[in-house]
Amino acid sequence: MKPQKKESPFNIDAIKKVIGIQHPALFCYQKKERFLILPARRYLKDVHYCLNHKDSFAVGMQNNKEGYELRNAYFKGCIGKKHFTVMDGLDQSTYALFEGMFDFLAWATLNKREESLHHSIIVLNSTYMIEEVCNALETKPINTISCYFDNDEAGKVAFERIRGRLRGVSTTDHSKEYKDHRNLSEFLVETSSRSSLGNGGKPEWFSSIYIVFSMPIYSGIFTCLVARF
Repeated sequence: MKPQKKESPFNIDAIKKVIGIQHPALFCYQKKERFLILPARRYLKDVHYCLNHKDSFAVGMQNNKEGYELRNAYFKGCIGKKHFTVMDGLDQSTYALFEGMFDFLAWATLNKREESLHHSIIVLNSTYMIEEVCNALETKPINTISCYFDNDEAGKVAFERIRGRLRGVSTTDHSKEYKDHRNLSEFLVETSSRSSLGNGGKPEWFSSIYIVFSMPIYSGIFTCLVARF
């Protein structure tokens, strides 16, 4: 099976502004996806764009060609040139690879922010990008690659391609750790739903959200989130 086809990008001129995440609807969307607010605020942006002559907004992660991968409750796509996203960590010989932004954020949530800073990160943004990712990795002095791909045929093909092209590099398929789930972000949703001890029946990450939104500037957004639990 070939890697999935590339999404049709929209013209980069469609972006109107890019700011830190502020809109209450985007925070509520993040709540649904179960990842922590702090990693999300660091790695994602609030992207306002025009699509089909209508103004809209979404959480976005910039790729290495200055395009943005966008997600909201109604839209999933790319504005600008489709490409992968690289985030250099303290250790540039150790890479963690993810198919999408939410898988990376799930990993950052599960492993705390410090570990996400230690590793160098590549978010493919589509398994279609696997050959270009391999080309980039072959130019780096890498010792270890950890892959957190989806539990489907495209994810398996992508992992085997990484392992086949980067011979001599220790490459690990971590999808077995969440083998009963489609991907790592779904695994986080499931485990978060089960984690309620010490939080008054709320998931573990609720206390982190409370700390952020107990500040006056975010009180209205916090009210929006609590009302939906």
